[in-house]
Amino acid sequence: MASLTVLGVALGVPLALAGTIDDVVVGVPGRNDTRGFSQKLFVEVMVEDNYQKVDFDGDSGNWLGPPYHSTSNSNLGGRAKVSWTVYFDRGLSLEQAMAKHFTQGWPRFQEASIDVPHVVGQTRVAVIKGQWRLTLNPAVHSTQFEGVLSFPLCKRVVTSAEFSLLDPFEDADGLGGQYRVFPSVGDKDAFSWNRDNAILAPLHIALKGYLPAASVTAGPPNVVIANQAPHAISGFVRDCTGALMPSVPVHAGKTRGRTNERGFYLMHLPHAGVYQVVAIAGGATARSRRVHVN
Repeated sequence: MASLTVLGVALGVPLALAGTIDDVVVGVPGRNDTRGFSQKLFVEVMVEDNYQKVDFDGDSGNWLGPPYHSTSNSNLGGRAKVSWTVYFDRGLSLEQAMAKHFTQGWPRFQEASIDVPHVVGQTRVAVIKGQWRLTLNPAVHSTQFEGVLSFPLCKRVVTSAEFSLLDPFEDADGLGGQYRVFPSVGDKDAFSWNRDNAILAPLHIALKGYLPAASVTAGPPNVVIANQAPHAISGFVRDCTGALMPSVPVHAGKTRGRTNERGFYLMHLPHAGVYQVVAIAGGATARSRRVHVN
């Protein structure tokens, strides 16, 4: 039986670069739990291979998969399905948030630690440590799974993505045959199909966009640059998790600049003086300490 790595061993998560992607907005106006987060920050949910998007309402969606039918009666069967919902909670631990969003109450099947990629543009700025739990309907011959991935943002906010795989619902047809799923190539028994796609589901989650800016460092650049450019100031911009923030606009007085792909900025100022560097990104404003520039 294929399995997830036990909790505590991280699974690598691919960037969501292909396929159909639904973007769940984090900073939705009126959502108190994510107040202070940007409307341009998204939880990305990518539709798995062999499934097609049916609908998406902003926080949840449904996918339709390949057909399945009985090996003893081809008229018995249907289409594989996945439904999912993304939630946000403030003030809960990962364990509390995860437990809150299981709807079926089934026993635990597997667990894993998963690295959720945080992407700005095409740059992966960080990975966020998440927890994933998979549960299984304990009924005899059941092939139904429900899983929840929970991972922290900041400001005591936890994101949870819940996936339900309820169809096909069993692996035996009661007539001595077996339900099997028939994608475009090959086929697989119903239990293995739902289990394997339940395991893949959290690997299609990513966080895209800026988290709130939280800190700006400021000081004189290194000696080599300073000799070439007097009245210069440089530093780094970090978000509320401590990750460096690429391509963020910064300013000191009327002088404006932008961080590079490593979150570093360098600005040449018109004259010596005391300056404070300000960065605005992710729905928040961060300011450096005041520094004297020669």
